[in-house]
Amino acid sequence: MASSGRKRGGVLGHDGREEHDLAYRRTSVVEVSSETVASIEFVLAVHLPRLEQFFDVPLELIHEPQFLTYRTGDFFVPHTDSRTTETTPDAVRDREVSVVIFLNGRGSPPGEAYDGGELVFHASGDQLSDRLELAVSGKAGALVAFKSDLMHAVSPVQSGLRHSVVAWLQKPSG
Repeated sequence: MASSGRKRGGVLGHDGREEHDLAYRRTSVVEVSSETVASIEFVLAVHLPRLEQFFDVPLELIHEPQFLTYRTGDFFVPHTDSRTTETTPDAVRDREVSVVIFLNGRGSPPGEAYDGGELVFHASGDQLSDRLELAVSGKAGALVAFKSDLMHAVSPVQSGLRHSVVAWLQKPSG
């Protein structure tokens, strides 16, 4: 991932086009080989039956996974991976389950670990004081799956490079 091409990560706007807002999300999308994509798709396929059982819904991969690198200072503010407005693109509206695969993290060999960059889940009650947060520190090889409408964020990376893969699953079409 460190030697591959990359572009600035954006978010899909309401019109379906990618937007870049460095106050909202700062990360790089990494271009990897088709073999690397296929290996991650294989991992997802292996875990799919367990994910379907856990979430109690049939699932399929929506589109190619994204490979991400967060550098020192990079982050993603609290957001959900799905929306249900009229202008929301189908690829976003249909997201049922989000998957994050950590490629490195705490406990990684020296030079490959990073600090910060936690995957933070947010749940809030009616009052701001009721807000709950759960931070997940990355560990190489860990797969975290959650409902796409769950509010989550990536806290700022304090040092090193955080490498991960994100993918979205939907109910089978047709």
